[in-house]
Amino acid sequence: PFNKEAIETKNWTNCGEPCPVVCKKYANGHHIEYEPREANGPLSGVITLRASDVSVHAVDAMGFDAISFGGTAAWVLELVYRGLLKPEEVGISDKPEFDKDSLILKPVETSEKNAKLVAELAHRVAFAETEIARIIGEGIRRAAEILDEKFKDRLSYGESFKDYGVYTPIGINGEIVPTMYWAIGNYIPLPIQGRYWTFYQFGVFLEPEELANKIVASALYEYWYDNVGWCRFHRGWAKPVLKALFMEAYGENVDMEGQARKTIRKLVNFLKKAGYEPVFWDSMRVIDLVAKGAEEFGNERWAEQFKKDKVVTAKEYLRRVLAEYSRILGVDWTI
Repeated sequence: PFNKEAIETKNWTNCGEPCPVVCKKYANGHHIEYEPREANGPLSGVITLRASDVSVHAVDAMGFDAISFGGTAAWVLELVYRGLLKPEEVGISDKPEFDKDSLILKPVETSEKNAKLVAELAHRVAFAETEIARIIGEGIRRAAEILDEKFKDRLSYGESFKDYGVYTPIGINGEIVPTMYWAIGNYIPLPIQGRYWTFYQFGVFLEPEELANKIVASALYEYWYDNVGWCRFHRGWAKPVLKALFMEAYGENVDMEGQARKTIRKLVNFLKKAGYEPVFWDSMRVIDLVAKGAEEFGNERWAEQFKKDKVVTAKEYLRRVLAEYSRILGVDWTI
């Protein structure tokens, strides 16, 4: 229904700024934006647009970051689906339907049920209405550590509740749910998360050093888009003229990349003093995703290495990415 309700009707607008790019699309009275819909839709077995109106609206109404909550909800609902948590412990009315037959044969009913569960979970976590909901509110990593101890009898040997979560870790207990793009660069524990200071092209599995170079190249200008207050949707024309605009407006010949490097070094220094440094992925689901990326995106050498020992290979890959990132920027952001 999206194309019929939003595209064919040209039900578009902008963010409120005097901008010619009408990037905001509306359908059925709701703002339709990819990442909140993906995070609180297909990730939790909600594959129809109408059903996602229910889940996304509830998450927004409770004041959550939609991407972060969507990743958390998918984690929790999978735990319930697998029997590692019980619906009544979480405070939701039933188990989700994640089986393939339900999603294919009755997509509307299944999506409506799963969306209702996401909405219920949003309310339970927002108001800490059950003990488990309160724990979930701590975030995936912190919650998983508590659940590992509380329900260790439900886990297989060596398993953790973390192993079902998808997040980028930082420091002892920090995390962020990656943006909804299937790209290896989204899983690298970089100093700035939640923006696009990375390389997030779909369909490529680069050598670690090449990925690091592309991450830095992106970050040096994402810094400027963020700090001059320009929407990054305009980066195509803005990047080549930024330097000239500073000269025109302020008479300053700004070293664009040099200034960005200097600021990133300060940010790294601050983060390390605050106790947040890069760490290795502590979720097997994330390691599996990275390994699958090598296979799916056609990097045969790395795919073979992952098949031999995915944990050792993942550590080598991440270590090399961060070592090159550190070398380029003149910082120590390594594992």
